[in-house]
Amino acid sequence: MATRMTPDTAEVLALKALEFLINSPDPLESFLSASGINPGDLKDRLGEPAVLAEVLDFMLKNEPLLIEFCENAPGRARDLHHAHHVLTNL
Repeated sequence: MATRMTPDTAEVLALKALEFLINSPDPLESFLSASGINPGDLKDRLGEPAVLAEVLDFMLKNEPLLIEFCENAPGRARDLHHAHHVLTNL
């Protein structure tokens, strides 16, 4: 039986994805450009479910990044989908 994705678990996974983006300057710039969020706003809004959902949405739409993230972090692409769903419905 699969473990249900909680809001806390979804937030932790999204923050790990954001950390991955921060450590990858080109993808981070692409995320900031696509989302319209500037670095200062991102820092101020880290705990907002909508911002974290945007991070996951960006990762899910970029297959090479998604694969790289999943290879280097615990979890699967399916987990990001579940986390995205949880965060968008808070």
